[in-house]
Amino acid sequence: MTHQRPRFRRLLLTVASLLLGSLASPAAPADLTVFAGGRAGISLDVDFEAFDGKPGELEEKTLADFRRCFRAITGHDLPTAAAGLVPLRARRGPADPDAPRPFGLDAGDCAIDVSADAIVLTAPRTLGIVNGLYAILDGWGCRWVLPGDLGEVIPTADTLALAAGRRVIRSGLDSRVDSDWRQGDDYPDWLRRNRRARQTWITAQHYWLHAIPPATYFEEHPEYFALIGGRRVPSQLCTSNPEVRELMVRKAREFFASHPTADSFPMDPADNFDHCQCEACVRLDTPGELCGGYPCVSNRVAAFANDVAERLAADYPDKLVGFYAYANKKNPPTLPLNDRVVIGYTRDSSSLLHLIPHDAVSSSVAYWHDLERWQAVCPRIYAYEYDPISWIGGLPCPIYLERAKALQRQAAMGLMGAIDDMGPRADATLFVNRYLAARFEASPQLDPEGELAAMCNAFFGPVGDHLNHYYLTLAASTDTPIDIRFGIAGYERIFTPEQIATARAHLQRALDDPRLAALPLIRRRVHMVDLAQTYLERFLTFNWNLDKPDYDRSQQDARRIDEAIDALAAAGPHYIDAQDAKRRTTTSVMKGLARHFPDTMRFFRSWDLVGPFDNQQRDGMVVAAPLTRTDGAYRLADAPAAATAYTSPEGFVDFDLAFADRDTAGRPFYAYAATTVTVPEARSAQLRTSSFHPYKLWLNGTLVYQRVHMDADCPDKVKTPIHLTAGDNQLVVMVARNGANTTAHWGFWLRVANADGSLLEPH
Repeated sequence: MTHQRPRFRRLLLTVASLLLGSLASPAAPADLTVFAGGRAGISLDVDFEAFDGKPGELEEKTLADFRRCFRAITGHDLPTAAAGLVPLRARRGPADPDAPRPFGLDAGDCAIDVSADAIVLTAPRTLGIVNGLYAILDGWGCRWVLPGDLGEVIPTADTLALAAGRRVIRSGLDSRVDSDWRQGDDYPDWLRRNRRARQTWITAQHYWLHAIPPATYFEEHPEYFALIGGRRVPSQLCTSNPEVRELMVRKAREFFASHPTADSFPMDPADNFDHCQCEACVRLDTPGELCGGYPCVSNRVAAFANDVAERLAADYPDKLVGFYAYANKKNPPTLPLNDRVVIGYTRDSSSLLHLIPHDAVSSSVAYWHDLERWQAVCPRIYAYEYDPISWIGGLPCPIYLERAKALQRQAAMGLMGAIDDMGPRADATLFVNRYLAARFEASPQLDPEGELAAMCNAFFGPVGDHLNHYYLTLAASTDTPIDIRFGIAGYERIFTPEQIATARAHLQRALDDPRLAALPLIRRRVHMVDLAQTYLERFLTFNWNLDKPDYDRSQQDARRIDEAIDALAAAGPHYIDAQDAKRRTTTSVMKGLARHFPDTMRFFRSWDLVGPFDNQQRDGMVVAAPLTRTDGAYRLADAPAAATAYTSPEGFVDFDLAFADRDTAGRPFYAYAATTVTVPEARSAQLRTSSFHPYKLWLNGTLVYQRVHMDADCPDKVKTPIHLTAGDNQLVVMVARNGANTTAHWGFWLRVANADGSLLEPH
């Protein structure tokens, strides 16, 4: 194990380092010497068997860490149960009986009583003792900035002490929602060391169709699923169906039986807007109420959750049922919620750059207003955050200080915790986001800028000040009034060339510091940041150069992004998820090239448009008839259809732009686009298409592709094999927008490739 070893004469566990715990009395007894003169003054005598029987992996790893860190700090072993030394013990009990915390939030709390006779850690569960031990190590300067050896900071000291008296270590925000999914085998250790371990877990995830999967039930019981356009489709459940409710209760019981450490059953709908339109389901909704342009289904989802929670209560009185305040259920329900329902309040309809109110960004203000509305109907609320901003491919994300301040505000409001939608692991580019989020979830009262500076000084040693200025420079992006939502497209707008040059200058000063030659571990850390900054610079350079009409240069800029990603992946096993990064940056590259070089890339831009047609019922994908053309005239079923010739200014065919005089923006419509593909001889070919919204493709009157749900779009994402006949071939695209999603444009990309991959020239 390699440690970063700053030298201290004395390390004192202060009140501040123990989360501002309260002293038992105003008196200030003498500090307890833990180590001095090459000898330990305490012994480790923690017996976890007094809590829950034989200690498990969590407890054993914690004790091993405590001993290892003590030796790394002092150069000496920590004695165990030695006579003549002050014992460090643990006992079971409330950490603070005078100030109990509701809803089990005190499970990770710990009281530390330090006297000349003993150090006693008191907690209701072993999780609290674990947190207490790591709080002591934190006070001695131990830090785990990122998982693994590279992220560990263990100082050395000649003297260690603990402040006498009582301090209560609050576990901060609830760690039961902290996940290690997709984060690697060493991530649970990192969570534990940052006091984010958990012994039970809470979830509210999209689960309806996992509990009652269409593959198992739809064929025999189509009535279990949504009625849309007069047909049953397996997009959502028909929650008014008594059999569905009965089945979901059974599934919940099975879930708790197979997941004994789960404290909640997830009951969020599938992640789409295609809810049941049967009379009984619609009757549950508030008439005319919309959420983001979609009919609000908060009441029907709440009624379903209430029913399951109530019927589970007898067998599982301590278990919860959870769903998200999200998308078309972002408004709080008007009916009372069962007191065992837990809510994950998402930031999906708000700025993902401005996490605290910004006067010039209305969505950042609305987020907090709507959160207060939810608190009025539900006391068990968790914030659901997208940190980093979703779908940015592991690019450095400058919201770390905003996130710390948001966590402070959420804790002050009484939220239970924060669910982190983290995406794939990217240590090199996002470690500061993960670290500061963990620090403020454990200790919301810390100072954001002060904690960033402390991290830089501990992690980067003598060049810490340069890195602190580097991160502060990037964090200034949150001052911009641009409202950033999901997706990598447009991410370049939050930075300026001057800002990036300033950040590079601060980083370069660190790279050029001659002291790094004697500090290989710190040199690796600074090099890691340099790789991350290079990735960001190359991504921005590609986007900023698009306005210069040079296709070859843009392709070269795009290749350099991939090279930066490859360099990150080669430098460390968890520096970046290269597959995800390339998938996301390819989206930005392809959209940018299609916007600026549509003809060079042979996008089909000339179309006959038919529509738009009202889609208030969100059933366009079900009821829309095929568009056909005979003798130069278009028809929908048996009715003539008027067409308008349109040429898109870029590779994306934007229906809102094409129908600008019809006021379609932000409203549910569907429309058709038709063109002719002419080839001299029959051949196999490939349609290369994409749309964020549901869409269909017809070739010569035959349906060749359809996707009934929304999906993240990228030019060429969908490749459909087709056969073209000699002469003219009629190609029709229909795209249905089901709601008012103005950030995902209503339209499509389309190119046609030969079997050998060469692209057909549009006519």
